[in-house]
Amino acid sequence: MMIIVPDTKTMSINPRYCPVAPLYMAYESAYSILSRFALYNVIHGDTLVKIFAPSQREGNGKRSRFPNLAHSAAVNPVAIRECFTLDRAQQDALFLVPSAVPSNDHIAANLRVCPVCMVRGVHYSLFQYLLIKKCPIHQVELSQACQTCGGAMDYSLNSRLFREPYGCNYCGHLLRLKGSQSGRSYLNRSGLNRLILAHRIFERGRDRQVFFDINQPTNIYFDNAAQFSSAITDFAVHQRALFNEVQARAASGQGDKKVGFYRISNISRCSTVKSSVIELTVNDLLPILKCIFRKIRKCFLPEIKLSKKNLAGIWRSIEECDVPRQGYQLVGYLDWLCFWYGVKTPSDLCAKARSCVKKKLGAWLESKRTHEVFASLKGEREKNWLMTKILAHEIIFFMTRQIRRLSESDLTCSRTTPSQVVYRRWVGPAAWALIVLPQQSACEFHFTARSVFAELGRSKVSKPAQRETYASLSQ
Repeated sequence: MMIIVPDTKTMSINPRYCPVAPLYMAYESAYSILSRFALYNVIHGDTLVKIFAPSQREGNGKRSRFPNLAHSAAVNPVAIRECFTLDRAQQDALFLVPSAVPSNDHIAANLRVCPVCMVRGVHYSLFQYLLIKKCPIHQVELSQACQTCGGAMDYSLNSRLFREPYGCNYCGHLLRLKGSQSGRSYLNRSGLNRLILAHRIFERGRDRQVFFDINQPTNIYFDNAAQFSSAITDFAVHQRALFNEVQARAASGQGDKKVGFYRISNISRCSTVKSSVIELTVNDLLPILKCIFRKIRKCFLPEIKLSKKNLAGIWRSIEECDVPRQGYQLVGYLDWLCFWYGVKTPSDLCAKARSCVKKKLGAWLESKRTHEVFASLKGEREKNWLMTKILAHEIIFFMTRQIRRLSESDLTCSRTTPSQVVYRRWVGPAAWALIVLPQQSACEFHFTARSVFAELGRSKVSKPAQRETYASLSQ
């Protein structure tokens, strides 16, 4: 009898897994490739988690809660390389962050899918980005719940998510279209181009060439929960529109001042700071503030006359005042003068504005210098240029957005006089983006003030309406 003893030296201590096919699909997510791995190897969700879970553990010996699967830290990079043999670029493309938007506020907590793409068994990483509402390929709304049972799945490396690969972990049904509708799931050239375009901003963001920011100044506040809710709702629409425009500009690498993309050139990011260029001060920003308000008043509100006599009579806060509907623009203009000059009432614009405005701009300047975008800009001239653009954008956006409320239906009518409305200050964040073009000494700064200027010129404040408004505020 012959006894065969296995050679333990030649035996691998690591388990072997079947390779997946296709090995990799461009722009697919970690969820997509891990689901395919689970199907090919016929493994359950808990086994999959053990294979790809990150090795970090808490001090008590228990594994810490895994981050969102959109984060590269959610999986073990060594396991990814061994099981899929992907290069660094392909491995990074499985995740959203680090990307153009470092904040988790824009990353979906639940799995979002295109039911048409799921027919081919593919899920793209950008589907987890909340600012993207439709599949770039098929132009259908992304679904974040099972169409059969309505269940939503947590987008993290957990056994429940992969209990039914490409399917719902509650009812087991596949997250895909059924029947004849699945025939349009193919990836055509135009759909591929849209997919590439959508991902370009993330690719440039990883190289810190694109900065997309929700700019929330430190002095922004809300008087009540209703104002806060309204501001967030309105801003979500504004934010998505901005992202779509920035996405296209980032992909094309072209700027257009006419549509809101400002470009500065002849500034080298690699050169040393010249001694003649100094850091911005409050005195440098004050003329910008005055110039913008003066130009807005002359171009769009020509009937508004701000005399010391008129301002002195308005000694109380404008908030919650009953004002004539036709004088709403005047009130909005006065209110935003008070906001940016740092005073409480229009009468203070005559006496306290000079001292208060410097304190206001000083606090604003310090809050902006801590933003991460300025750490990447080496030239002082470049930083100063960007700072002035941010200031101008915030002033114009805030003020014009307030005046635009005149044409909206949510204005509250006065209880005493139907022809009057209740004035309420609208304060909200302003979105902006900076595009740093590769291999060029230029930056592009995008802001969306262009869309609000048309609203300003729709109605004029007549002299009788102006006098009536001043009288109502001076009572």
